Amino acid sequence: DYYLRGRSYMYTMTRRDYECAIRMFEQAIMIDDKYALAYAGIGDAYSHLYRYAEATQENVRKAVEASEKAVALDPDSAEARASHGLAMFISDDYAAAEREFSRAIELNPNLWEPYYYFGLAWSSKGEFQKAIEMYKKAMEVNPADYQAPIFIAQSYASLGRKHDEMKARLASLEQIQRHLDMNPHDTRALYVGANQFANVGEFAKAQELAERALGRDQEEPVVLYNVACFYAMKGDTDRAMELLERAVKNGWGDKAWLETDPDLDSLREDGRFQALMERIH
Repeated sequence: DYYLRGRSYMYTMTRRDYECAIRMFEQAIMIDDKYALAYAGIGDAYSHLYRYAEATQENVRKAVEASEKAVALDPDSAEARASHGLAMFISDDYAAAEREFSRAIELNPNLWEPYYYFGLAWSSKGEFQKAIEMYKKAMEVNPADYQAPIFIAQSYASLGRKHDEMKARLASLEQIQRHLDMNPHDTRALYVGANQFANVGEFAKAQELAERALGRDQEEPVVLYNVACFYAMKGDTDRAMELLERAVKNGWGDKAWLETDPDLDSLREDGRFQALMERIH
């Protein structure tokens, strides 16, 4: 029960919810200190904290430690392998990440996380065709998920495949709208929806969603980053840079994603963007 509660906190992608998830997983471990899934959950939470909210080496260390413990307790757990792969990914050890994601898929081909994380890792490396293959597998495993379709579209954009990109974006909008109809206060769905609407030229709808997301979580790095993406696409460079600066100041540290995200292409020649990139380790 504590484990499932912890997992339910993982999808909003805010610092406070990751911290709540960790507390739930720790409660599970207090009941059973050999519960591999709870250690995998802690590993995932610290990995996400590092990527989206608090880019410290301490969070990397905790992600690696917890995920290694999960694998040691249950080497045949796909969740443990996926968690360790994610920890290796944020450690910039892509070879180890690839091994662990592949092993997780081998152990449980119906688990969404290893496909999705594998896709993110390939995207961060600039291997967009490989990323697309993983995101498509993630969609097959979980057709209700709205995140993988978004990253497929983004990968097509990075490959310059405009027709495929637009088809993917329009398909993802249907998923996002369905999700928002049932979860109108989901901040993540609001800001990713904003970026998808912007990419198909519906800037009024996009701005409404972006500002709603910002109104709900003004200090969350992942929210600031994604709303900055919207303003970059809209052509409001000053507003985009202001939000991006705040995202980095508040803890955003995923430099590889910044380097490859096509939503930020309009900022790349701006001296402020280049200076910001130099500040992120």
